[in-house]
Amino acid sequence: MTRGRMLFAVSAVAAGAILPACGSATPTATTSSGGAASSPCAITNTSSTDGAGASLKIGAKSFTEEALLAAITKIELGKHNFTIDDTTKAADPAIGQAIASNQIQLLWQYTGTELGAQYLNVTPTICDLDQAFNKVQQLDAANNLCWTSETKFNDTNGIGIRSADTSKFGSTLTSFTAYLQQHTDVKICIASEFRTRSDGLPGLASTYGSVWSTYPGLTDVAAGGEKVLANNQCDAAEVFTTDAALKADNLTALTDDKKLFPADNAGLIVRADVLSAHPAIANLMAPIAAKLTTDVMVGLNSQVDVSGQSVTDVATTWLSQNGF
Repeated sequence: MTRGRMLFAVSAVAAGAILPACGSATPTATTSSGGAASSPCAITNTSSTDGAGASLKIGAKSFTEEALLAAITKIELGKHNFTIDDTTKAADPAIGQAIASNQIQLLWQYTGTELGAQYLNVTPTICDLDQAFNKVQQLDAANNLCWTSETKFNDTNGIGIRSADTSKFGSTLTSFTAYLQQHTDVKICIASEFRTRSDGLPGLASTYGSVWSTYPGLTDVAAGGEKVLANNQCDAAEVFTTDAALKADNLTALTDDKKLFPADNAGLIVRADVLSAHPAIANLMAPIAAKLTTDVMVGLNSQVDVSGQSVTDVATTWLSQNGF
């Protein structure tokens, strides 16, 4: 059920270790535009908003959310004397290698992905969005990759139910687990790899209760959790927390009240040499990113995936409506 955001089968799982609920990271000092204060990513000119005619490439992964982020960036920077090529599409880790090798200069990346085994391989898992962003910002500065423009949405994994069933199951993973402990007839659909992931069944069992490791209603499915929920094939399922289907099909992602699932918010990575030459990138994109909450991202994804609007139209309208 992965969509290119995170590598779930981390090395700790492969080695047989089960990670508990999320750990934490000490935040680093940051400037207002997101560069670590003592790093090559520091923003020294926080008022610049002109691209001076620069031509840059932004990469993206092949799903709607990434396309929207790239389009928002291309449109906004295009208004400020930048020319942005957004034709590069690739999955992890190829897209990460593309920015490291200067094939592209900009990339919206997810903190959980960057902290995972494909890239920085950081443990324990971090749940707090700001801490996750600060951690990747600190570590990637050494690679001359600057994390700017922290978004406020969390596109992580979760357990979803139909919204009408919150009266029965509750709205949190704690309440849902308590229901499972008293009932054995709930059908829960998961991807097969969810059985062994650190934030899958082992993590749910260690964080919320052992019933998750032995529950009889667990069923492996190939289709996405949102689809099987909408089709009434399951009572609960593994979902992504910003998927359009949550809104379109009246689904609810249960609140992860004990903080098992890792933070996975996005930030705009800019190569250090490019950011130094063009601080306007961070200055322009940071206030935009600050408005991209989980509810906003679900709505934008839904306009494309459910309503059939074009990515460019959705991005243009949203920027205009928010005064950019």
